[in-house]
Amino acid sequence: MNTRTAKEIVMNKIFLVSVLMAAGLFYQSQSVSAHVLIRDETSTVGAVLHITPGDDPEAGMPSTISLSIDNISLESNDSKLLVKSVASGTTDELDYTQHDGSLTAEYIFPSQGTYELMIQAKASNTKQYNFLYTQRVSKGIGVNSGASSHPFARFASISTSIILVITIFVIVKKRKAIAKQSLF
Repeated sequence: MNTRTAKEIVMNKIFLVSVLMAAGLFYQSQSVSAHVLIRDETSTVGAVLHITPGDDPEAGMPSTISLSIDNISLESNDSKLLVKSVASGTTDELDYTQHDGSLTAEYIFPSQGTYELMIQAKASNTKQYNFLYTQRVSKGIGVNSGASSHPFARFASISTSIILVITIFVIVKKRKAIAKQSLF
């Protein structure tokens, strides 16, 4: 009869927890912030910038850019929302809607890359606030990442991890038999 000792049970539990933690780290997704706090160029006024979907826009798909400025009454239709592609140098001025200190515009990022969002918000007290934010677009049209050039890389990584876990499991289960045959 094969009875397991308390030490073996504890070792198996530790092993199982270790494997689960490693798997959790391996499959941990990137956290996404739903809102970004930004300041104007003089750091006197703060605003909340939100870009849908999830502050991680996809090139070629519609995105909504929203800027909410607290305690500032904006002058009607006297603000500007510009998007500049860092790679090409082209700048697009966006049509926006304005409501209670918020500017909202729809935009389709044409390709992957880095974009500068420049917001010039003119308050009703004739003061102008300039905000600058850099947005990286890494999904969608224009995929040039290493992941696309190696389509089996993720499969190979997962397969290797599974083989490693199985090997460790076999070693732990057969450690007594391995120790008997060992020369050390």
